[in-house]
Amino acid sequence: MRWHDFFRVLLPSITGCLMMSAAVLVLKAIMSAHYSMGLRLALFVLAGAITYVLVAGGLSYSRRHALKKAISLLRNRGSAVPA
Repeated sequence: MRWHDFFRVLLPSITGCLMMSAAVLVLKAIMSAHYSMGLRLALFVLAGAITYVLVAGGLSYSRRHALKKAISLLRNRGSAVPA
């Protein structure tokens, strides 16, 4: 495997990690210390996870296709009529 191909495959994950870190650091800077430690941790984890999924999933075609399919399944789940 050539180095170029190796890094091309890793690019979505690396970019997702960098953006996730930036999102958590920005949230940490703007979040008040009045919130409990548990709530802050939960918000950091949620913000990081959402950012990573959107960035890494958006940069990779196969992941982007799977992400769109998962979102459409979640949207249609509430409109399904039980039998």
